[in-house]
Amino acid sequence: GMIFDSNIYPILNAQGKVERIAIYAANITEQVQLQAVDTLLHAIDQHALRSESLPELLQFVCEETTRLLDYRFAWVGRKKEGGLLTIYASAGPEAGYRAELERIGVRWDDAPQGHGPAGTAIRTGQMQVFKLSDPGFHPWLDAARRFGLESAASLPLVLRGEVYGAFTLLSRHAHSFDDPTTKQRLSGIASRICVALEMAMDQMQLRLINTALASAGNGVFITDRRGRIQWINDAFTRLTGYSAEEAIGQTSSLLNSGKQDAAHYQKL
Repeated sequence: GMIFDSNIYPILNAQGKVERIAIYAANITEQVQLQAVDTLLHAIDQHALRSESLPELLQFVCEETTRLLDYRFAWVGRKKEGGLLTIYASAGPEAGYRAELERIGVRWDDAPQGHGPAGTAIRTGQMQVFKLSDPGFHPWLDAARRFGLESAASLPLVLRGEVYGAFTLLSRHAHSFDDPTTKQRLSGIASRICVALEMAMDQMQLRLINTALASAGNGVFITDRRGRIQWINDAFTRLTGYSAEEAIGQTSSLLNSGKQDAAHYQKL
C-alpha cells in the first residue's frame, strides 16, 4: 500500500554505454493520501450543497472513497430497529461482496452477525479495525477471502447525538488501517459524511415544507426582516391577483385596499 516517486538515471562507462542505472525513490504515500482526502472532503461538501438525495450522496461517498484511497469495497449501513443493519450504498472493485453481506446478514445487536466491524462500531460509538483472523469477523470470513479482502475498518455515523449507522471500508492489505494517521483521516471523513447527511436531511425537510406551502389553499407570503416579500405561493396569486414578479420586492402594503384606516393595518 505504499506509493513511491521513482527517478531512474543511466550510468555510463568510459565508452559512453549504459553500464548500470541509479534509482532514486521517495515515499510519497503521505502526500498522495493527504491530497486524496482533501479532494474527497471537498467533493462531499459540493454534493451535499447540490441537495442530492441521501442514497445518491452516500453512493457518491462510497464510490469516491474507494477510487481515491484505493480500498476494495466501501459501504454505508443504516441502523434499524430490532438490531438489523440495512445497506444503503456500496461501491468498489469488489462490488460483488455486497451480495454476500446481504446473504449472510449484518446486525448491530448481540447476534453473531452483530459482532463484526459495523455492528461493533454502532454499539460502541467508536471506530473499529478488524482483520479476517479476528473472531468477530467469522460469519463473513469465507466470503471475504474469495474477494481477496484482508482487513476492515468501520466508523460510526453520529447525527444529532444519535448513531445513524456505520461507514465500513475493506482493504486487500492486512495492515491498511493500523497506522494512527490513517485512522485519524478516516475519522475526519466520517465526520464530514455526518455533516453532509445533516445538510441533505435539512434540504429534504425544506423541500417538503416548500411543497406544503406551495400547495396550501391559503395565501402565504414570506418577507425579510424589513417586510419586503421574498416568496409567495400559488394561492396568494389566485386570491390577490398579484404574480410573483409583481409581489416580490414589495412590502405587504401592496395589499392595502385604502378602505381601512392606519390603525386597522397596524393591528393586522
